[in-house]
Amino acid sequence: MSSPSAPPTDEPTPERRSGEQPDAIDLASGGPPQELIEQMARADEINRRLRASGREICFALSGDGRSLQIELRDPRNGGLLRTISLPEAIELAEGGLPE
Repeated sequence: MSSPSAPPTDEPTPERRSGEQPDAIDLASGGPPQELIEQMARADEINRRLRASGREICFALSGDGRSLQIELRDPRNGGLLRTISLPEAIELAEGGLPE
């Protein structure tokens, strides 16, 4: 077992010889892809429209824990209005409002 002050025993790789600095990571240009940002903005738009109509969408596991349910809820108290189908959720995403 080596001590913390012992020199490394690994040989330098051909890509990086002893004394060379590792490649820098440019953190300034990082961030989520533009497509993800656009999807998040669209989801926010749908959420604002639903809240204005007194509704919100939530996702929950089914009672048996085997599938995902899409729930229409009242944002004031969180009460479940009803479970909606995938086609209804797609209709909401396309601009429709639930009944």
